[in-house]
Amino acid sequence: MKQSIDEQAVIQLEHLTEADPMQFMLQYEALFPNVSSETERNTLQYLYARALVTMNQKQEAEELVLNLLSSAVEQVNYLMIARCNIILSRCYTDSDVPDKQKRCMDIAIVAAKKSQGTRIITECMMYTGTYYLAQNDRVNAIKFFTKAEKLCQEVQDMELTLQLKIALGNAYYRFSEHHRALAYLAEAFQLALEMGDVNRQLLIINNLSTLYTMLNRFDDAESILNKGIKISGDNVIPVRKLHLMFNLGVLYLQQKLYQPALDNLLDCKAYADTLGFEDPRFLIELYSNLAGCYRYLDNSATAVDYLHKATLHAKQMNSTMLANEIELNRANLLLNIGELAEAKKTLLGAKKYFTKHKQYPQLVVTTLNLSDYYEIKKDYSKAITTLKDIDPIYREYMATVMNDKTNEFDKQLKALMSKLDRVQDDYTKLASRFTNRMLGKFVGQSSQHQKVLETAMLAAQHPSASVLITGESGTGKDVIANLIHMNSIRSSGPFVAVNVSAISPSLMESEFFGHRKGSFTGAINDHKGFFLQANHGTLFLDEIGDMPKELQSKLLRVLESRKVTPVGASAEISFDCRIICSTNRKLEEMLSADLFRLDLFHRLNTLEIHIPPLRSRPEDILPLVEHYAELLAEQNNRPKPVLDSSFVKHLKLHPFPGNVRELKNMIERLFILCPGNIWDENALSLLPLEGKSRVTSLSALSHVTQQAEKDTILKALQEAEGKQKDAARILNMSESTLTRRIEKHHLEIYTRKGK
Repeated sequence: MKQSIDEQAVIQLEHLTEADPMQFMLQYEALFPNVSSETERNTLQYLYARALVTMNQKQEAEELVLNLLSSAVEQVNYLMIARCNIILSRCYTDSDVPDKQKRCMDIAIVAAKKSQGTRIITECMMYTGTYYLAQNDRVNAIKFFTKAEKLCQEVQDMELTLQLKIALGNAYYRFSEHHRALAYLAEAFQLALEMGDVNRQLLIINNLSTLYTMLNRFDDAESILNKGIKISGDNVIPVRKLHLMFNLGVLYLQQKLYQPALDNLLDCKAYADTLGFEDPRFLIELYSNLAGCYRYLDNSATAVDYLHKATLHAKQMNSTMLANEIELNRANLLLNIGELAEAKKTLLGAKKYFTKHKQYPQLVVTTLNLSDYYEIKKDYSKAITTLKDIDPIYREYMATVMNDKTNEFDKQLKALMSKLDRVQDDYTKLASRFTNRMLGKFVGQSSQHQKVLETAMLAAQHPSASVLITGESGTGKDVIANLIHMNSIRSSGPFVAVNVSAISPSLMESEFFGHRKGSFTGAINDHKGFFLQANHGTLFLDEIGDMPKELQSKLLRVLESRKVTPVGASAEISFDCRIICSTNRKLEEMLSADLFRLDLFHRLNTLEIHIPPLRSRPEDILPLVEHYAELLAEQNNRPKPVLDSSFVKHLKLHPFPGNVRELKNMIERLFILCPGNIWDENALSLLPLEGKSRVTSLSALSHVTQQAEKDTILKALQEAEGKQKDAARILNMSESTLTRRIEKHHLEIYTRKGK
């Protein structure tokens, strides 16, 4: 009967390849003949290769994966390319060329990203972290494990999360951060319990026993290993039981309990033989530790035999380095039992290998053993000469270490300097872009424009100085206020803009100073006033001349004390913000008329910036037109219009009572009314220029119908952006008269107060 394998089944089988590869092999034999597609057959073969790696049959795994990889590349199957390269990297774990492993992981990451599968990307990050862990590269190991941790949180995959916590526990154990290792392994164990994953529970028990041993908590280590052995036996998980038995024997050996260690390790060997477990790396560890037991029990001959078996398995793995290290230990034992000829032959072979590959620590030990050999042979002259050989070896070793460290530090320094250069370049570009953007909102080329900018930049350098910005409506006072804020050290703080004229006098105290819940009808929550909202930033008070005089005294007191008392509160609250004010009224005249407090004026006027009206700086008209034309062209997906000289010439004749705001409004209208791409004096005929008002004056209003009056007031309010004072000036009427007519026609919604 044909079967299909979905992604969830693949994940479960992946787990089995790690937990019990021999059990997987049985399932593989049952599944493979019954899968229907080539893709599924390839997936099963990938899993088979994964199981082979777990059993350290890496050469066979490599051959299988290379065939799969060829097919995956042909089919442009990025997921399989990533999986195959992960397996290949694991095949090369014991390679004498560690770069092969790294290259495979680099390819795996690229392929995983192209596959757009978050799970496989996470796996790649974990295995790359494991690679760096094996290289004792803490920085990169933790870096990739951290990336994997973030991805795990994104995909919320418990299986991956469990793997990662185990990997992090192992990493911190390797880096001697035992408290963090314990924390991660404890979290992993809890998660494994929740998932009912007995295999991983046993793996964590194994790792915890190693950690306890490192901390000299031998009783805890022995207890947890015995529990693990029982659990693995009850759940018939032979591979985990085998490793737990091995660790128990090693635990006894580390405590110098040589006979119990030997008994446990021999039981472990017998169990491995029963299972037919032939993982070469495991057998190397087993035989090496058995050799250690026999050595300390004064049975060096048997120890030599076990080390010889370990050497054969190392050669089977193509790990020449490991084979020579084992042979070095065997040679030492051969000297002890008087097998001098075999010892010399072994030592000379090891010396040749370690010299060629510049393995200086092992070369020093080999040379010492050779000196012992000559001493046993009573060739004292040769023994002394051999001992003297250690000095140049050690010197070369130290020179190599220093050179490697110097190169490493040079690389790190160059990388840091390069990073610093990039950061500085990025900062310069961002600062330039930001400055251009900010200054671009206040466009011009006249000397008056330049003076305003210079004064604004001067104000920005003094973050606590109060600034008063004066000028007619529409000149850009709010732009200058924002520019000062964004170019000061307060730029990371809030910029709170308040239109004073739009706030009802009865609510001003509450809005400025805040209020407590229940302090008055409608106060259903605590409210931060403007001063506290602007804490560590800038408070911009637009139209400060419209503030009622009774509130001016309270504002002065707050500015002097830098503290506010919210309505309904008893305690004062400190704040720290810069105050920038603006007005289109003549405050000097208001002072004379006793409408504005002199002491408040001086408090607000530490630095005054006056923005001249546009009519007094006609040189700024062309750059402003070009700026808004370019901006609107981009917004409307149209080409920027070509400005004829006659257009600019006639435009400069207009007095611009609405200043820059009026100019911007004109350009917006022209984008709607003028379909052509060339703007000349004829385009201006579409606009009411030559000093004519764009709305009817008060004298005309008395002769029009009610609807026309409503329309005229509405146009004035729209032109003044809801400011009743400006609308009244445009209509040539008093503000109180305009207010009555706004109420009459129910136009409050178009005012700033209504908005």
